Amino acid sequence: MSKKRKKEKAKNRKRLIFSLILLLSCVTLVCLGYLGAKKNDKDLEQNGAFTTGIITKVYMRGTFRNRSSLGYDVNYQYKVNNITYKNSQSIGRRKNFEKGQKVKIFYSKLNPQNSRLILE
Repeated sequence: MSKKRKKEKAKNRKRLIFSLILLLSCVTLVCLGYLGAKKNDKDLEQNGAFTTGIITKVYMRGTFRNRSSLGYDVNYQYKVNNITYKNSQSIGRRKNFEKGQKVKIFYSKLNPQNSRLILE
């Protein structure tokens, strides 16, 4: 086997190893995100309380050309024990939210930053 062929094989092997490491890293990040979301949901289920918050911003994400990613993000803030928390939530379609509107928030008493906007 020629030197050129050996170098090419080694280069291809490095690319394959890099690709596998990258793929494994991506899968790990997705799994960690999923587990983190499940942990937050369980925390809310066990330690949840309600408060009133205010919408601070509503904006569209995605484009009309790519309707599969079309939706809205809502930024909101609320107070727990005189501390103001800010959070955001993605919603599939607009529910007539407006900046300054009062809304119901479900939050964790143990970790008040963990919250969900109640869509009514």
